Amino acid sequence: DKQKAKTQVSMLASYLLFNQLLFYHIYKIKTNNKKLEDLKPITSLNELKEYFNKIEDIDYKPIYAINLIDKIKQSEDSLSLINDVIKNLTLIRTEYITQDLAGRFFHALLPKEVAKVWAAFYTNPIAAEILARLAIDKWDEQVLDPACGSGTLLSACYKRKFELYKEQEKVKLNEDIVKNLHKKFLEEDITGIDIMPFAAHLTTINLALQKLEEPTNFVRIASMDSLDLELKASSQEFNNGKGIPIKPFSGIVQLTIQQEKMLIKRRGYPLSPSGLGKEFYLNPVDIVIMNPPFSDRDKLPKNYLKNLNKKEKLGKICGHQINLWGYFLALGDILLKQNGKIATVIPINIARGKATEKIRNYLLENYHIKYIVKTTKDLAFSESAAFRDILLVAEKRKPIENDITKIIFLKKSIKDLNERDLNSVNNLDPDFVSVRDIKYNELNKNKENLMPFLVPEDFTILLKELENSGKIISLDSKFIDIGLPYRPLGIADAVFITNNTDKSRIKNAFTILSKCENDKVIVKYKNSKQEFILDMNELAYALKTNTGINKISLESNELDFIFKKENNIYLNKLRLLNPSIPNPFPWNEHLKNNIVKEGFNLVIPRKIRLNSPNTFVISIISEASLNGLGPSLWYFKNKNYNIDDLKILNLYFNSIFTIVQIILYKSETLGAAYFELMKSDWSLFKILDVKKLSNKEKNDLLNLYDKLKDVKFPSIVDQLKNRFWARVELDTYMFKIVGIDNTKAEKLLEKSYNSILTELESITYK
Repeated sequence: DKQKAKTQVSMLASYLLFNQLLFYHIYKIKTNNKKLEDLKPITSLNELKEYFNKIEDIDYKPIYAINLIDKIKQSEDSLSLINDVIKNLTLIRTEYITQDLAGRFFHALLPKEVAKVWAAFYTNPIAAEILARLAIDKWDEQVLDPACGSGTLLSACYKRKFELYKEQEKVKLNEDIVKNLHKKFLEEDITGIDIMPFAAHLTTINLALQKLEEPTNFVRIASMDSLDLELKASSQEFNNGKGIPIKPFSGIVQLTIQQEKMLIKRRGYPLSPSGLGKEFYLNPVDIVIMNPPFSDRDKLPKNYLKNLNKKEKLGKICGHQINLWGYFLALGDILLKQNGKIATVIPINIARGKATEKIRNYLLENYHIKYIVKTTKDLAFSESAAFRDILLVAEKRKPIENDITKIIFLKKSIKDLNERDLNSVNNLDPDFVSVRDIKYNELNKNKENLMPFLVPEDFTILLKELENSGKIISLDSKFIDIGLPYRPLGIADAVFITNNTDKSRIKNAFTILSKCENDKVIVKYKNSKQEFILDMNELAYALKTNTGINKISLESNELDFIFKKENNIYLNKLRLLNPSIPNPFPWNEHLKNNIVKEGFNLVIPRKIRLNSPNTFVISIISEASLNGLGPSLWYFKNKNYNIDDLKILNLYFNSIFTIVQIILYKSETLGAAYFELMKSDWSLFKILDVKKLSNKEKNDLLNLYDKLKDVKFPSIVDQLKNRFWARVELDTYMFKIVGIDNTKAEKLLEKSYNSILTELESITYK
């Protein structure tokens, strides 16, 4: 709404003013320029204007071209806030901070609504340095970032180019060389584009900060939606050396702020010392480096999504099912010279899945993937990101059979690495990284699912052991079905009664089971003392959620209930406390779609947080037949399986083999910590073929089930961490069943537990 837009614009305007103050302070301290006074508290806004006028006379008009001071109403409050900023900039000694401080402020202050839609995450500076070092081989390579954000990646490229100049030219740097290099890098070699004027503004600051004492005539930074370059980048002018002109469009930033609208116009325009923009030309580049927005296409504004679907050249490369980052990767391909390199922070789900299949195949057919870097101690290379990502560097040329892809696993958190460690990472020091070399033909052979290459090697060994066993089959997804397929708003609250066996189970429940007496069920309403008595014959056993269940097998008194008959008297009373309950209630649709008349016993997850303190088991079995299920679960159809078969499958689904496959095959549609397992994901799983077990093996497994069925398991993380006896016994026996000998099993189990823990602990539970 208008008020929210005003608030967001005010926040961003305040942020820009902060940038201007920050830049002035750092410039004055680092250059000791006598023409500038030290930044001190002000008594009027005119004094601030004088500060900015003086630095504009030197250079850096792109930073001060946005006149915010005249938009501020002078008052004691506004002066007090500005003076607080000035005092704090001096106190925290910002001039001694070498990392991208302004970028961190940008990320922290960007309105959440904007960041959420555009998935605008800030690249960790160390990650940026690692990517730049892997991508840039020659000091004079030209670099483009089509989603430059705060300029962190371009600043890392600038530093890398300087380092390589010293190494490759073998000359001692003097003042003239430094000045000429700075001028060349900013005016010829480094180009940045971002849809947000604020981000382009910040990139200009970050690049200027690299050598403050060396003013430049102009910078190659533009504000526009770089995806709009699709057609021009495919033109003869772009590819024959003439280039695409990025023409001035003066006043768009001021206009945006004055009218209190954000990102309305998307015509490209460059920044320049005059603030009016100086035309520059965009040609094919040596390197496209980026951390593109990971925005979910379904959350994009409708008009933007409509325009995105019209981009045929990009869609031909990446397909129109992919999220926004895929279009940027396709654009990078168009903007790149032959034998140039794409260097990108990218979601790990490029490794598998239908939505990413087209861009994955395109890369494998047209690029030599040189490096993939994965963290083992962090969730992502982007700060505050909700999804796992990787660093990828690929050379634009047809791959050959013996091309090697180096998959690099960082052994230390990027938060614990500093600039001194970068050489060790770059030189693949085994104290800092572990490396797996994969030949192209092996990558290409497994192009449907590259995830096994991106996980610890012991996971791959486990999978090979499974595949080599004669007692394993692929899970046929026709044997599983989803719970509560018909679920308009309010349906679940109306039809489920949740058993209070654990506090976490009733956190999101509305009706809670109080107790059962004879043939009566007594129900309590959430946040109410009211109770309601129901007849048992109008209810069926069900399981609403697997949260808080710490046993692999449930007795009837531990189950939830679901309505299998109409009861409008109950619903009318319930509706007084919960208006979301539909009126009239669609009983026919519920009974037809949500009640599994043939019943079922075995349940596996559709959504699960393996690292949650409230997740204890993966699969749950009830010897009493169930007729209803919550939407975060799948039920295993009883067809072709008797109850003993299902008990054995229950053990297998709770074993380490399933945990490893969940990590490998889950979809990260809900964030990295919350795994989603669609039918297509489960169809990749290898499961125990109970039909191939001997009678002795079946009896031994059923005895193990009887031994473990009443055990109360701690959380999965605690099971692995403390080597919980039931966890170890279950996994050890499953290793024996698939044919892994005892000596190998003990070592492999130990390594696998540690690897799973590392994987889960890198995901912050919220």
